[in-house]
Amino acid sequence: MRVPTLLLILIIGLHPIGVVAQSPVQIKGMVIDAANRLPVPYAHVGIPSLGIGVSTNDVGAFQLIYYPESEREKLQISHLGFETHLQLISTIRQQDSLIIALVPNIYDTEEVVVRPGAGWPKEVLRKSLRRLQQNYPTNLYQMDGFYREKSQRRDDYHFTRLLEATLHIQDPGIKTHPAKIRVELNELRKSDDFTEYDPNKRSWREVFGEQNHLYKILF
Repeated sequence: MRVPTLLLILIIGLHPIGVVAQSPVQIKGMVIDAANRLPVPYAHVGIPSLGIGVSTNDVGAFQLIYYPESEREKLQISHLGFETHLQLISTIRQQDSLIIALVPNIYDTEEVVVRPGAGWPKEVLRKSLRRLQQNYPTNLYQMDGFYREKSQRRDDYHFTRLLEATLHIQDPGIKTHPAKIRVELNELRKSDDFTEYDPNKRSWREVFGEQNHLYKILF
């Protein structure tokens, strides 16, 4: 039986031959302070319409990979103490590395007056306890954290050791016992005072004085 040509074309047109997958888009760059041009660490970089985002590292750098869905998608960068930056992704795709300068923003708060009096510390504590479920999450949540510890000598206050770590924390909420909080160590870095152990410490000190490698890392 021969199928009419028009019906055959209609069937082929309705039948999906294949689906073309969208290629991932990579956005990388650095977030800096517009006032002093210094890096802004741990700023949030994301695409609100897609519900994805990352944080800048300790030197303000970030890398975000996503699958585009619309030409109207916007990149949003935010950090406490700065104005939120919004930019169309279609205007930055062709750039190799993006430099985003956040404008500092001063938040004006109402005046708070603390007056000493009989029993006032206990009353403050009672109010805090009553509002625990309003001020803290009651359901399971996750977050990333950063830890830094510095050691210095007492005689000249030179840094002798730097310990840094990134953590992933899972907290079941304020209603659950703290023993159920889970902390995962993602990355650990420990740096000693290289001027104390490096064979070339004498040359280093002649060129740069008493300043050691840890000063360069910290500042």
